[in-house]
Amino acid sequence: MGQDQELAILFADVVGSTRLFEILGDVAARDKVSICIEIMRRGTEQHGGSVVKTMGDEIMATFADCDAAIDAAVEMQAAIAGHPDLEVEGQQITIRIGCHFGPVVIETRDVFGAAVHTANRMTSQAKAGQIITTSATVERLSPEWRASVRQIDVATIRGQGTEVALYEDAVAGKQMRNLLGEAYLAISPGTTGKRQLKDGDELRAAPKGATPDELLQNMSRIAQTQANREQAG
Repeated sequence: MGQDQELAILFADVVGSTRLFEILGDVAARDKVSICIEIMRRGTEQHGGSVVKTMGDEIMATFADCDAAIDAAVEMQAAIAGHPDLEVEGQQITIRIGCHFGPVVIETRDVFGAAVHTANRMTSQAKAGQIITTSATVERLSPEWRASVRQIDVATIRGQGTEVALYEDAVAGKQMRNLLGEAYLAISPGTTGKRQLKDGDELRAAPKGATPDELLQNMSRIAQTQANREQAG
């Protein structure tokens, strides 16, 4: 018998994993994906979440608290962005993350419901390095996190016929782009090299091999610089 509960549901997957297998071959690509999965699992558990299941290059996790879900999402992005073993052909492997809060049915080793479908849909709407969520999540965020998100679009959820507002963690998204440059766009056919950042030395990427804490510190510095520029402009 299933148990009804309201939770934050998070999906995260590796962007361009098919291309990874084409470039590296099955064994090496699987090793890269496994590193990503472990980082996503660790980020989930460190913020009080539960990994419901892994599916190839993707995880599904739940959190009782929306702030914890976004904290975990940011940590996953930073850890993967800074991992020295996740660079392929000069570009860093990236993930995309979607999150939604709503009622679910909990059964042994799985979670079901329309909210799960909506969370999964948020992931499909996300680009490399993005964290996309819904108004149901945003309404339950702390004021600090709520101030960092912005509405970017509206999407119709297949099978539900309703429109859902899409929100991006705007600060984290901008910081990831600044940290990774064009590598933020992920591995895809026709992408080569890594362009230099054009926003000045103060927005240069953190050094290769930086720890997640160092990346987050750099992200904070970038956000403050951007905020100062916007106020001055």
